[in-house]
Parts: sequence; C-alpha cells; structure tokens
Amino acid sequence: MPDPDVTALIADGRLAEAAAQLEAAGDCAGAASLHERLWDHAAAARCAEAAGDLPRALLNRLRGEDALALEALVARLEQGPHELAARGARIAGERGAWAIAGRLHRAAEESPLAAECFERAGELLRAAELRDARGEGREALRLYRRALARDVAPADLGDDELSTARLATARLCLTQGQAADAIPLLQTLLAAGGPLALPAGLWLVAALSRLGYTHAADGVLERLRASGAEVPARSRDCADLPELAIQTEADARTLAGRYRLGQLLGAGGMGRVYRAEDLLLGRPVAVKLFTAPAGARGREAFLRFVREARIAGTLDHPHVVPVLDFQEATGFMVLELMSGGTLADRLRPRLSPGTCRSILLQVLAGLEAAHQRGIVHRDLKPSNVFFTEAGAAKLGDFGVAHLQDAGQTQTGSFVGTLAFMAPEQLAGGAVTFATDLYALGVMLYQALTGELPFTGPALLSTTLRPPPVAPSARVEGLPQICDRVVLTCLAADPAARFASLEELRRAIEAFPTDPPARPTPATPTEGAPPLPQRPARATDARFHVEQTRASNPALQLLEARDTQLGRAVVLVRLAPGPARERLLALLSAAAQATEELQRVLGLDSPRGQAVLEPWVGRPWPPLASSHARLDAALAVSRALASLHRAGLGHGALSRATLALGGRDPRVALVPSLERWAAVCTSEHPEVEPTPQADLAAVATLLELDLPAGLSDGAALAAWAASEQERLAADEQAAWLARALSDAPPSVRRH
Repeated sequence: MPDPDVTALIADGRLAEAAAQLEAAGDCAGAASLHERLWDHAAAARCAEAAGDLPRALLNRLRGEDALALEALVARLEQGPHELAARGARIAGERGAWAIAGRLHRAAEESPLAAECFERAGELLRAAELRDARGEGREALRLYRRALARDVAPADLGDDELSTARLATARLCLTQGQAADAIPLLQTLLAAGGPLALPAGLWLVAALSRLGYTHAADGVLERLRASGAEVPARSRDCADLPELAIQTEADARTLAGRYRLGQLLGAGGMGRVYRAEDLLLGRPVAVKLFTAPAGARGREAFLRFVREARIAGTLDHPHVVPVLDFQEATGFMVLELMSGGTLADRLRPRLSPGTCRSILLQVLAGLEAAHQRGIVHRDLKPSNVFFTEAGAAKLGDFGVAHLQDAGQTQTGSFVGTLAFMAPEQLAGGAVTFATDLYALGVMLYQALTGELPFTGPALLSTTLRPPPVAPSARVEGLPQICDRVVLTCLAADPAARFASLEELRRAIEAFPTDPPARPTPATPTEGAPPLPQRPARATDARFHVEQTRASNPALQLLEARDTQLGRAVVLVRLAPGPARERLLALLSAAAQATEELQRVLGLDSPRGQAVLEPWVGRPWPPLASSHARLDAALAVSRALASLHRAGLGHGALSRATLALGGRDPRVALVPSLERWAAVCTSEHPEVEPTPQADLAAVATLLELDLPAGLSDGAALAAWAASEQERLAADEQAAWLARALSDAPPSVRRH
C-alpha cells in the first residue's frame, strides 16, 4: 500500500514531493508514474530505468530533449534481450522515431521491419544493406541508387563506406542485368585504387563483356594482370563469376515479376496473406497466396479461393476490400492493404454503442452491395471486418460466399466459423440472406458485451438453442435499442429476423452516438500549490491525449494516441470564430495532398477538428549536387501543390519544417497551421502566406536559381523535372564519351 504521507501529498497535488518520497523508498515505478503526470519526462525516464522498465523509459526519453541519455538507453536496449528490443522498436515507431525503431528491430533480428524503418528515417544505406542481406536484390538496388543520387553519403559516411556502397550498387546492377549502369561506378572505384580496386576491375571486365565491348574488357583485364593481381585467363570468364549471376527474377519472393512479398500478415487453412509492394505502381498491397497441400487445386479449397477472387472482384464498393489483381494459374490474388487491423483486434474488452453504430453501418453498406448481386457472405465475423489506416471499415474474405439460389439445400453449408453460424446453416438447410443477419447479430453482441451469445453445447443445437441473455443484462447501461437489434438478428427462425438490411440499418441508426468528453477543471484548495496542468481530453473518446503541443485563441494542437489503431497522432481543434474558416480551408486542401506533406488522417469540419499523423523531422543534410537539390525541390513542390491550387501558401517553410528520407512526409503542416492562426488573430494584421512567397523560400533553402514566372508548386515541379532530364542527358553523354575514350580504335569506329 502507498505510504499515508505519500497518499496525502498526492491528494494535495504535491506530486513532485510524493514522487521523491516514492523514489527514496525504492518504488521507482510509482515515482515514474507521478513524474509522467508532471510532464517531467527526464525524471520519469530515470525512475523507469531504475525500475528495470526500459521500454517505458524509452517512451519518456523520446518525449524529452536529452539526446545523450536517449542514445545511451537505445544502446542498452540493443544489447539486451530481443523481446525488450522489439517492444522498444514498436514504441519508437509509434512516436515516429524511425531511425531508433530500425536499430531496435535490427537488434531483435527483425530485419524486414528494421529495413522499413531505416528507409522511413532516410537512412537508405542501412536499409539497402539489410535488404541485400535478405536477397532482395531489386529493392536493395533501388535504395542504394536513391542514397547515392541524393549525395547524402559524403556528409554521412567516410570514403571507405561510400566506396563499399558504390561497389554493392554495381554488383546489384550486374545481377539485375543492368551492366551499363554498373560501369561508371566501377570505373570510379578502379581509378581510386585501394582494396576494392581489384573486385571493381574484375566486375568492370564482366560488365564490358556482357555489353559486347570485348576489346575494352580485354584491355582492363590486361592492366589488372600487369599490376600483379591474379585474374582469370579470359575476360568472358569474369562475366560468369557466381556473385554476378543474373537473377531471372529480381527477388525470389517476387510474384509475376511485380509483387515483392514482405511481412507475413496472417495465415489460415486456405492461404497466407503477406504485405507486399507493387513494383509497377510503387504502392503497398496485400497478397493472398493459396497454400493448400499439393494436389488440392481441383478440390473444394482451391475452388473457394477462386470463387473469393471472382466474387470480390465484382464488388466495387468503398466498404468492400477490393481485389486489385488475380492470377488463377499461379494461385494468388492481390488486395488493398488494410493496415488498420481487424474488428477482432479492437474487441478488448468491448466497444461503446456509438462505435458499434459507426462500424456496423459501414459493414452493412458493403454487405448490401453483395446482397444486391445475390451474394451471401456466409462467414461474417470480427476477423473479416478490416480497417484502413484512416479507420474506414471494409468487409473482406468472401472465400465461402456463394450466389443465392432459392430453394436449394446447401449440403456444403457447414463451412464458416461455428460461433457465428445460424441454426439453419448448422442444420445443412437453405442458406439465405437472413443467414448473414444472424452472423451480424453475433458480431454486434460480442462487440457490445465482449462475450459470445452462445458457448459450449448450445453452439451445436439447431432446435433447442435457448434465447440468448440480453446484452443489457451483461453490461449495465446499454440502451434498449441495442437489445432489440441484437435479439431480432439472433432469432432462431430466419423469418423473424429483420426483413431487409435497410430495416436493420434504420434500427442501428437509432443507437446513441458517443458524447464528447467535457473536462471539468479542478479548483485548487486555497493556499495549496496549483495542480499540474493537464491537457484537455479529446472530444472523441477514441483518442487519449498525452500532452498539449501548442495553444492560442484560434488553434489547439494536442499530441494523442489513437486507442483503436494504436498509433500516435496530432489532434487539431479549431476555436469558433473568423479564423476557423481559413484554417479549415487549409486543412481541406492539405487532405488532398500527396504523401510528401504531413498527412491529414481525418477532418470533421462542422466540429472544427482534424487528425494528423505525427511529424518527426530530422536534420536537413547538405545537398552537395544539383541532382540532390532538384530531387528535394520535386518533393517539396508535390507537397505544396494542393495548397497552391486552393490559392493558399504554406508560409512556414524552413529547415525545421522540411525533412528528407524514406517515405516520411517531407513538409510539416503544423507550422503552417500555426502561421495562419497567427495571421488570422493578430492585432496587427500580417501578410497572408502566398504560393509566390513559398517559392521564394524554396529557392533560398535549396540554393536554386529559379526562373522568373514560376507561380506555384505545380510550375516548380515541371521545371525541376525538366532540369533533371537535362542533367541526366548530359551525364549519359559524358559517360559514353569516357567509355569510348577507354576503348580501342576498332570499337570507337563502330
């Protein structure tokens, strides 16, 4: 039990004194909790470390500003058990600290996740090395090229590390059948000398041989031999070196030359689902592979797999998981990647009626699209309701669905998940649209109460199944409408259930919505020290507010956690008044931007609220080459394009609001919101940000000499793209001139 003195101190709001007493008494975990309430992250981290809770300490170090202490803690986690490193990696990823997350995933031997985090952090060479070690040649080559083209390496790496990266890039070019791209890299390494000159020379011979420059290849080989190195007798022998063998597919885990498989997301009796990348369109997808035992392709399992692809492929609806591609011959389908998890992930322990209302209405919309085409799902359950990253619900997994055939007795109807099966389905009777209504009732019952309506022997009963206990008898305070909807759906007689999905929708729309949480500030006792200020709770119970980032008369920014998706977010709350309209216009334009701008995950204009992804910047590296500056200009111009189309300027571009690296957003939106809020509420009106002012800021930051007449981000993007093409053409011409200058006269004549 807590010491009575400590309890009294806490009651009086004297949390710092209480924390000191707990720490002195050895209760470091309790002290850490009190320091967190005081937003003293350094002290909370110190106490958490003393208590042995390194992941909790990491969370507090990430919130603080002590870079040396953070580095020391990360090093401890790297050297500790894999389980602790993995937990730390997840915490760092949720906070957007991708470089730290990558280091900890690597320490936990989770190299695919580590590579992804390093890429998002902009540490492309680390990501490339991990991909290369896993045999993911095409992906590793892409990362090496991006790193070297941006010239981040000279600032971040020594000469030896840079040379190693160039050699690895050249090797991957050769294994991917791109010998011409390897030649300039190998020529540079050969000319530089050192320990990498010999392998670079041999691989240069291989590249020239593969391109038909036999005389040039022989000349390089002869120079290597003259230097005293042991080399093959003939240049064509270099082309057959085992480490340079051309891969028929860029990656052994690449399907149809297009879909590169990554992390395993789930597995079942009929297939495995992987996160994958569509190499053609450059987007993440989910790939479902049929993995039944050999010889099963003509059997019912494979037929269900094919039927799922064909049925889902006909349903073009925003609340049905779409099938993007299907190849029956090789047994895989490609689906939209649903990165927000499933409904089953969220039933811990139950959901509010308002949340159930929102999710069920979306599921009903997707199910209605199926029913209108005569399709009965037959396997509705929480694990088949998926969520996008932004939180939209979609119905998936039509593997046991079939076309409704009136009057047919389904001998194969005993397929699905037992707890969600209707009595007629268990009895092998006719499966109708009402069968799906029963499964919806089970889903809703479980979501509201955290329990299934039937367990044990009652699950298998088709005629003697007792009526379920009303949800309100299990959860106090549930409104009667919840009981009516659930019990009607669970009627044993299909005819007693709702007559249509439309009727069920009207009933669910009567569910109460979740009321906004209204904070009630405490009044401190007279003479007592003031209680530490806590941020106001978010108006949506889905978000747990951690701290206030900024607050002014027009705008409040809160760091929060999305409890449903388990991720960090930034909540934006706009005060009523003349500034709200302008700020909503900015948010609306930003919501249409590409990923180069800090993303708007949700926008509720009537309530003046928005949800943004967290912004974690990193130091802007020196941009030593024209390619690097133009690459950055393209990224920034894409981020600004949607704002400029709306006639709005960002107004806060600086080295602090820009970041390079991976798939991270390149331009922060929060500083722009703060600038516009200041413009709208200042007693001394400021000049409103304009697209032209943004272009001037870009020119200064990137040291670019922009031509006159550029009006907005779209014009900047067009100019930067044309400049990149001109530079590439000049470099190609220079490379050809160098290659020909090294070739014998007979080759130059050709």
